[in-house]
Amino acid sequence: MMNTKDIGNIGEAAILYKLNEIGYSVYVQFGDNCPADYIVSNGKKLLKVQVKTSVGNDETVVFDLTSCYKEKGKIVRHKYSVQKVDYFLCYDINSHKLFCIKNNGQMTAITLRYKCSKNGQIKNINFAEDFILKEDSLKFK
Repeated sequence: MMNTKDIGNIGEAAILYKLNEIGYSVYVQFGDNCPADYIVSNGKKLLKVQVKTSVGNDETVVFDLTSCYKEKGKIVRHKYSVQKVDYFLCYDINSHKLFCIKNNGQMTAITLRYKCSKNGQIKNINFAEDFILKEDSLKFK
């Protein structure tokens, strides 16, 4: 059975592979205490990327877009500021799909839906296909 570190490592490897495959240079952080997992370059500009990994099901996948750590014996969660992270690149272990979500500094989680809901609702639904990581997903400033 995989632990959370194993799951995270799988996601980081999948994202690293894809970024290299589509032609970006990737700089990997050292240690586990940096706000960004990767710095991604298009040859002219840099972006700060945080990788998130989850295990979805046939209908949805949920990504926790916060960081947590222990401080004085308590677990603390915080949002990633737009100054520290430009994008979340997310990997669903179940579907092997990779997603790109621009950080707005306010998100704590995102649910991506693979299929339409049973009641047919489409308003306020994040469809997975709209977030698939592609060559033009990352917008360099």
